[in-house]
Amino acid sequence: MHRSVIALLLALLHTTSSPKDARAGTTESISPEAREHFKAGVNYLQDPEGQRFEEAYAEFKAAYSLSQSPKILGNVGLCAMKLERDGEAIDAYTKYLNDVVAIDPEERSQIVRDLETLKASAARVALAVEGSTAMLQDTRIPVRGQNVNNVYSTSKGSIDLILRPGHHQIRATVDGQDRGVWEFNVGAGGALSHDFGASAAPLPPERQSSRSLTAPWVVTASGAGVMVAGGVMGILAMNKVHSIEQKCPNNTCPPGSGFQSDVSNARTFVGLTDGLLIGGAAITAAGITWILVASSKPRETAAKAPARLSGLCNRNGCTATLGGSFD
Repeated sequence: MHRSVIALLLALLHTTSSPKDARAGTTESISPEAREHFKAGVNYLQDPEGQRFEEAYAEFKAAYSLSQSPKILGNVGLCAMKLERDGEAIDAYTKYLNDVVAIDPEERSQIVRDLETLKASAARVALAVEGSTAMLQDTRIPVRGQNVNNVYSTSKGSIDLILRPGHHQIRATVDGQDRGVWEFNVGAGGALSHDFGASAAPLPPERQSSRSLTAPWVVTASGAGVMVAGGVMGILAMNKVHSIEQKCPNNTCPPGSGFQSDVSNARTFVGLTDGLLIGGAAITAAGITWILVASSKPRETAAKAPARLSGLCNRNGCTATLGGSFD
């Protein structure tokens, strides 16, 4: 951990007068509220149970938003790097090194090394997300260890992210509607682009109802078909019985009439008739029950993400991938 960063900013916390920026020659105005946020961030980093970078990052960002003091950017950069928000870490560290003169030489050297590593491994991903408000949840799935999750937002219709190399899944939610998940691999120094596109227009209520009841109606029709087949089989069975009665009037069969074979065939047809009628009735009842249940529930339609062509270019050349979802 960059101990010198915390040491420097702890001094800022306990300074009674406003600190001077040696480069600009101006006096920074640090409000009590900004100091409280900064102090909370330091406490999170010094938590006895382990450094809590996510909470500390939020506090340092709040402190910087209130004060605009570049001295806080050292800690913002540290937390962003630990959380794999590499684009923000690069921006914060770069401004910190440029705008703050009084940085411990050891700390400056460490940050320079971190910056070099971040920039060398940076994978750039350009996303188009048409809509007024877009939320993008990025999940990096490492070979070992737990998944790393970050959420980004934009209202500009597009966003450029700098991500850690590896296997990623990005889910887009635009104006409260799910635009699907884009899954991809990106290498160090790679560049990718993806368009989440506009969400599909909702189906009108009558089409939603028709679409949601299609399956139960198919089941019901299938059951009715089985019952019809049972009825046909029953007619054939009755014909078999009638034929036996003609061959053997008064239950007396002449020699060589094939009585036993005819009886066996008749029993087979009767058994099939019973099976088809009972099975068809059960299937039909299940279908009707499904229709009744489905009719009593509200319908929801999910927008499907269309297939999208994405490109990947890195030092080894360029490739293209096709992604999307299918019904």
